[in-house]
Amino acid sequence: MIIQAINVTPYIDILLVLLIIFMVITPFTSHGIPVRLPADPLTGDAPPPPGPFAIVLEAGADGAVAINGRPVAAARLEPELQALMARVDRYQVFLCGGPGVFYGDIIRLADRARAAGVDQPLALMLWMPPDNTALP
Repeated sequence: MIIQAINVTPYIDILLVLLIIFMVITPFTSHGIPVRLPADPLTGDAPPPPGPFAIVLEAGADGAVAINGRPVAAARLEPELQALMARVDRYQVFLCGGPGVFYGDIIRLADRARAAGVDQPLALMLWMPPDNTALP
């Protein structure tokens, strides 16, 4: 009696060999994304915490800009930032956008801060409503 079916045993053998090859090769080909993780505060090699002086740059939906809650004319942004940075040796700049502000506006504000001489990392900040309720 002749059975007219495909013999799948060689195919399964080849499949298992390929599986083993891929399992052996995978650890050598995986590359991670480089990240800067925060230092462990218990080891003592952590960088010093930022100073108490925070500069909050807020972009409004109408193109207005505020520094620490104080509205500033667009032409005066760089001089105002330079004056604030000259007063302290350590500072942290936070970028914040209210409702209706596009991400591109925040990036343009970051570019203007860099042009004003901000040489430290910029931090993005979540805008909270004045009554401190959670955003939907």
